[in-house]
Amino acid sequence: SSIEGSSTHPSKNETLQKLKKQEIQSYEACVAIATGIPRPGHSVVGQGTYRDAKDAWCQLAMEYANNLAEESSSSESALYRANHGKLIGIDYLADTSREGLMEAGGAMARFQLDNLEP
Repeated sequence: SSIEGSSTHPSKNETLQKLKKQEIQSYEACVAIATGIPRPGHSVVGQGTYRDAKDAWCQLAMEYANNLAEESSSSESALYRANHGKLIGIDYLADTSREGLMEAGGAMARFQLDNLEP
């Protein structure tokens, strides 16, 4: 499977294709973050790459958190949703540890838990 997704994830594919056609700088920055390979003309995946990818990366992360929850009962998103959690946003560069940047580009989904019983 490529960075654009697959036939089982058309919305992700459509979002990335739209970026590729309309916002090439954001698209290239997202690809660089996802692959760890610097954009053409750059030597590192650095601050500029993360700056240029911010809006698109957050949109993709929101889609991922929404779609993954529907597809996998073992995901963290599914766990929060099963306990009345509502996805309320994506915190960009909330986890800047090496692992956080490699696994999720530093993004973290934010859930609000409602209807918690004591």
